[in-house]
Amino acid sequence: MVAGGIMRVSNSSGACADWPTCLGRWTPPTLTPAIIDYTHRASSGLTIPVLAGALFIASRSFRKQTWITRPLILASALMFIQVILGAWVSLSVSSSPWVSSVHLIFSLGMQTSLVFALLGAYQVSTVEHFLSDFPQKIAFRSPFARL
Repeated sequence: MVAGGIMRVSNSSGACADWPTCLGRWTPPTLTPAIIDYTHRASSGLTIPVLAGALFIASRSFRKQTWITRPLILASALMFIQVILGAWVSLSVSSSPWVSSVHLIFSLGMQTSLVFALLGAYQVSTVEHFLSDFPQKIAFRSPFARL
């Protein structure tokens, strides 16, 4: 989201006019707006294997813990939609503001679902210990929380 915000503020969203390459090349170009656009694409591309790995681990080892698996499934679906919206923004000649807004909304939804998956990997202690052991109220529920 930070890379997308930098790209939007610097008005670099149209620097790479083709997709998935940037100006017909797989390597970064030398123009500053194109480098910003390329960095946004590369960081988003690196997110996909991490998300896929987390979903694979959760579906194999933590299938019954739905507070971990369901948000990761939602985040994966939103990432797929994000790729499509990013390609649409990149390939359209004049991107309308609503497409960028929808792109941001899906990004926020993906981040929220990942936070829910992280919270699902933790557990809160019992109510009796809530006030007395406040710093220790959150404990690992599963090894997945260590990721």
